[in-house]
Amino acid sequence: MGLRTWLTRKTGINFKSIADKHRNALSEIASKRMDFLLEADTTQVIALGASHGANAFYSSVLRKKAFNLCSSNQDLFYSYYIYNRNRELMTSLETVVLFFGVFSFGAYVRKSSRKELCAVYKYCYDIDWEEDAYSALYLELLGAFEGKYPLSRFQGKTSLGYIKPKVFYFSEKAVEERVKNHMRMYAYGREPMEYLYKLLNECKVNNHKLLIVLSPTQKSYFDLVPRGIFKELSRLADEYEHVEVVNLFDSSPFLDSDFGDCDHMNVKGAEKLSKLLNNFV
Repeated sequence: MGLRTWLTRKTGINFKSIADKHRNALSEIASKRMDFLLEADTTQVIALGASHGANAFYSSVLRKKAFNLCSSNQDLFYSYYIYNRNRELMTSLETVVLFFGVFSFGAYVRKSSRKELCAVYKYCYDIDWEEDAYSALYLELLGAFEGKYPLSRFQGKTSLGYIKPKVFYFSEKAVEERVKNHMRMYAYGREPMEYLYKLLNECKVNNHKLLIVLSPTQKSYFDLVPRGIFKELSRLADEYEHVEVVNLFDSSPFLDSDFGDCDHMNVKGAEKLSKLLNNFV
């Protein structure tokens, strides 16, 4: 009996079905990875972070050659390792833009309900997962991806990593629950912050500027978040010469109409934000 068959019988999990379930995440991450390989050596600015950055960083609007490597649920662990694993390819890189939200302090893919994304990042970036009770599941998913979704099929699907959003997530009624969920992640602890400091230090060694963007939100979201939540990050610019923090959360120049939902920008908002970033990169 093969490992996949044994695991399916033992857990009741159909791994091929799970692979299909994660096809959208695989498509997003793989498309960006495959397109980036064609642009890496001439890219001057990269963006890292979760869906806030994926929606907000409109690469072609920047005056410098930029690429959006953000993806849904990308935590600080994966932001760091995407930079780390690709830095030798990025011979023209000047600036790393890191989108940071309320949840970023404590969000950790491997401890979340989306832990299967560990297999997606391994498949697309060859980033090893940390061994735990789910390692066998990740291994089986990896095999399912390799058999059904060759990476070559995802090439040419982005605009310098930017994918225009077609679907938004939350209605106005869901804002309170959305903020509660993000505040729960904020309160999980600071384990992921280790990878922010790893990224910060490697940027310094490699003479790359680190631009931390505190992601903007609609007023309905902002009003439910405690003030001063980003103080720890705001101090980084005073401590490190190569770090700059752009606080678009506490002093947002955007309108609610620039968003598709309470904390994800639409195309119009992305164009405005990316034009603004030209002043910092």
